[in-house]
Amino acid sequence: MARRNSPYELFKWKALESSALSPEYFMHILPSHKLIYIEVPKSASSYILEKLQELTKSNASGAKNIHRRSESGFDSPLSMGIVPFVRLIDDPETLIFTSVRNPYSRLVSCYFDKFSNVTLGDGSYISNVYISYQRIAMRSVSEGGSISFEDFVDFACATAPFRFDGHWCRQSDIIPDAIAIPKAIVRFETMQDDFIAVLRRLPTRPLPPSPPIAQRPATNEKRLKEVLSAGTAARILDTYATDFSRFGYSATIPGA
Repeated sequence: MARRNSPYELFKWKALESSALSPEYFMHILPSHKLIYIEVPKSASSYILEKLQELTKSNASGAKNIHRRSESGFDSPLSMGIVPFVRLIDDPETLIFTSVRNPYSRLVSCYFDKFSNVTLGDGSYISNVYISYQRIAMRSVSEGGSISFEDFVDFACATAPFRFDGHWCRQSDIIPDAIAIPKAIVRFETMQDDFIAVLRRLPTRPLPPSPPIAQRPATNEKRLKEVLSAGTAARILDTYATDFSRFGYSATIPGA
């Protein structure tokens, strides 16, 4: 029926689907607040979703998986409906925002969170994905081994253009640049100030969120220095060039 009765909304939804990675998954909507958050994994998205959940006053004890709509209380584009969703993103009063992170820091975080403790052949999602790609690339993999940071960077840079997984794909592939463009960006590096500024733009004026974990920046900077070489940094800079340029990040390694 949407095709016949609402062609404008359907065309706009199809255009969004084709230009941004899985808006149905990465867009979290609070219709009553006219708020849309575009999630970018490894940019403090879990923290932001937890704080946004407080606005809904639902599940006050906290969701076990804040990214799961059945637990978070947020709408997705399709659960809301294509027509009302498109009308929401067209509404000038709707606040669309996202979060981003320095590409070097984001990949280092992804490695230590998702890849560093994986044993190849252990049957985990990461192991299966990594081995499957190596098979496609006709490279041998020794089961029982681990994934080094250098191997991870080679894998991430080779597969990022496929938009296979949001944790290591380019942030610019998740965040729309033509339809539903963010009106505000929360940077991981200045998250507290940026996020409070976003919340203060809402009509409800909720209280500022509690501070994020204070030791994160120092920990990330230390890990960056430990694992990033000139070679891996150059590979990341080349593959994630659109993230560096679009979101204004320097090619210089933080803390170097």
